[in-house]
Amino acid sequence: MREIKNWLLVMALVFAFCSHTYGQRFGTSKVYKVDPWLDGGITLIAGVGNFSGLNIVKNKARYTEQEIMGWGPEDVNWFDRPATRIDPAIAENGQNLSDLGANIGNALPLLLGLDSEIRKDWMDILLLYIQAGFANGAIYSWPSGVTIDRARPLIYNPREPLERKTGGHMRTSWYSGHVSTTATGTFFAAKVYIDYHPEIGNKKYLLYAGAATIPIFVGVNRYRAGKHFPSDIIVGLVVGSAMGIIMPELHKRDRKKVAIMPLGGDVNGLGMSFRF
Repeated sequence: MREIKNWLLVMALVFAFCSHTYGQRFGTSKVYKVDPWLDGGITLIAGVGNFSGLNIVKNKARYTEQEIMGWGPEDVNWFDRPATRIDPAIAENGQNLSDLGANIGNALPLLLGLDSEIRKDWMDILLLYIQAGFANGAIYSWPSGVTIDRARPLIYNPREPLERKTGGHMRTSWYSGHVSTTATGTFFAAKVYIDYHPEIGNKKYLLYAGAATIPIFVGVNRYRAGKHFPSDIIVGLVVGSAMGIIMPELHKRDRKKVAIMPLGGDVNGLGMSFRF
């Protein structure tokens, strides 16, 4: 998570440096409506929530030998139990691959700048991405990371050495921050590309399927590292992908939330439709 936090901080600094020079471009996007003051303020608040929450999560107390003595796979529900039997020998490889996948997923939206149409509104897109990333981080840390203690799978694994079980960050299994942050990046990139290129039609579903591959890869390797249960990974994927899609959608210029229309013919009354 340290690499992810540092990358988001770099993006925030880039935005702060560039916004003065390119400030006039905000609010002129053909696809998204971005208010530099409102969205900048929301992003700042989300950033404070993100970093303050992650700092608390990072400093949670370590497990003692007395606390976890006697814990085993039978203490975990049937769905998540296989994660407690992972071979510790593959843990380091899983950790390294999950970090690599997370860094790739977080950097993926930068490739949107290669598209000439998107590049014209680059500062809008960058602000929205930072906003989505910080909001996702705040949601991850405060409602769950700060208030919920869930031991990582390796704690229940009888094959894991005690020194690893009593190491840091062992109370933060729920839910996978690596997966949620990665999914925010990949689904954000897919969503923005789709919004700028509606002509791709139903091929957008292929893009969304592709966007899921990197966070799933990260999730599989977090599982191999003994860091997360399957339920942690699933929730992380759902939350992260939702943030990556919802944030751009909320800023679309042509988005019509609710339409109310009269009904005629054999039925009289009003009809309501919602388009997302």
